[in-house]
Amino acid sequence: MKLSIRGANTSPTSPSVRTASPEICERSISLNRTAAEAFAGDHRALAKLLARVHPRVVLYYRARLLGTSVATFADDLAHQCTLDVVTRMSDTISADTRIETFAYELASRRIASIPQSHNTNGRFKRPRRLTDDQREVLILRIAVGLTAEMTASTLRTTRSRVLLVQHQALRAWTVSERS
Repeated sequence: MKLSIRGANTSPTSPSVRTASPEICERSISLNRTAAEAFAGDHRALAKLLARVHPRVVLYYRARLLGTSVATFADDLAHQCTLDVVTRMSDTISADTRIETFAYELASRRIASIPQSHNTNGRFKRPRRLTDDQREVLILRIAVGLTAEMTASTLRTTRSRVLLVQHQALRAWTVSERS
């Protein structure tokens, strides 16, 4: 399940990927190179890959599951997701796919598979006016700490679209808090 921000170009060669800063591109290339070395049997590269992917996946799960009855399992789910990245990537990833994007897609699928009855218990009130897209952008930008460019690349959209959705989300959140 891919997050598709309305009006976004979700093709593999979307503008956000083509126009990402050199730093973002270099980080992705470096991580993909590390992944290739890990799949070739390099144990140090595997440890490095896990060390770079796992912390972000943990933050994502903790933010998405905050206030739910399964929040205590966020770290376990993150561990399983990280292992899924390592075991599935060699079969399903293509040369132009970013590791971070692949990990995000696996994590969001696992969240979607949690039964809705476990997904809310009322301890944490989420703003009712946020769309799923707005919530995802805020989680990736604030909780996970991604830049606008990295968020755009992860969601396969443009940086300007991420910033627009973020602005709309923060406005909706403010309005929700006042009412």
